Amino acid sequence: MRFLGNPWFWGCVAVATGCSGSPDGFDERSPDHQGGSSELGSTNGAGAGDDVGGSSSAVGSGGASSTSGGHAGSASSNTGTSGSSGTGGHAGTAGSNSGDAGSSDVGHAGAGGMAGGGAAGHAGSGGSGGSAGTGGSTGMGGSSAMTCRAEPTHSGGLTQYDPTPLGNCGMPWPSDDLYAAISTPDYMSSAVCGMCIEITGPAGEKTTVHVADQCPVGSNPKCVAGHIDLSHKAYNATVHTGIGEVPNSSPVSWRYVPCNVSGNIVYHFKDGTSGNWAAVQVRNSRYGIAKLSYRSGGSWRDMDARTNDLAYFVANGTNLTVFDFRVTDVNGQVLEDDGVHLSANGDVQGHAQFPACK
Repeated sequence: MRFLGNPWFWGCVAVATGCSGSPDGFDERSPDHQGGSSELGSTNGAGAGDDVGGSSSAVGSGGASSTSGGHAGSASSNTGTSGSSGTGGHAGTAGSNSGDAGSSDVGHAGAGGMAGGGAAGHAGSGGSGGSAGTGGSTGMGGSSAMTCRAEPTHSGGLTQYDPTPLGNCGMPWPSDDLYAAISTPDYMSSAVCGMCIEITGPAGEKTTVHVADQCPVGSNPKCVAGHIDLSHKAYNATVHTGIGEVPNSSPVSWRYVPCNVSGNIVYHFKDGTSGNWAAVQVRNSRYGIAKLSYRSGGSWRDMDARTNDLAYFVANGTNLTVFDFRVTDVNGQVLEDDGVHLSANGDVQGHAQFPACK
């Protein structure tokens, strides 16, 4: 699983179920179904005269030798051979430390005032530089959490109802029995299935519920935009016991919030799914799912969006039994899962969960 990191929402299954048995008196029916330097030899040597030995000064590297006596000695002017330049040191390999300079040896004068030619010391080679540290590899799909999308505050009345075997979203009822059927305008063709909303009751009580069903306005006129039909447990947690309903004329407020999930996302394949028709829901997501894509021929293709009658993402004619999925949540965060094996009417665990946005 790789977390990458923009488009929108979480999936659901469509079943011929919905909100029913509302104590408000309306039956709710859900519709049927993301160099060295040169060196000078330096010396002072005694020259030998015939009678008087004059001092002979021989200078390496071009020093002239002069002899004087009663009888002139043979004047000898010997120029010392200059030292040859040292070979330049090799540059150190990317070294941060400079190489030590080579030592220069001064030539000592030879006998008879001949200056010895001192050979220049070779320049020290530069110190081998320390090798640069290997850069760390980028984590697969890693990215910092994104900014959450702005969630507006909604308002509407509250009622309660008895559950049917399966809600319009086609998802299992939450184990905590805190769920809601949302009005048709807010249902957004099942795009909100699996999302969570926080309701603030008349006295300020806050309750978080899962959207698992639709409250169709066609069969329950109270289910206008903003209205929510709750499970009995969710209703009692939000409204004081004994109050039959909260009318739309005295609305409460609610907004979408992250779901308090445990573990990774889950891919649910609808019964009847095959290589020719794949219907997939993304469950157990922290945020709503905007779209679900699969890899085909080296590129990503978006599956068909969910509908009011079928709360699943659909792909036709894929001829695939193993999918690479890319899931985008409503905040634009992306997760990728490779090698997801098709399992009709079965669940396949993903390898990550959407991080909490900021």
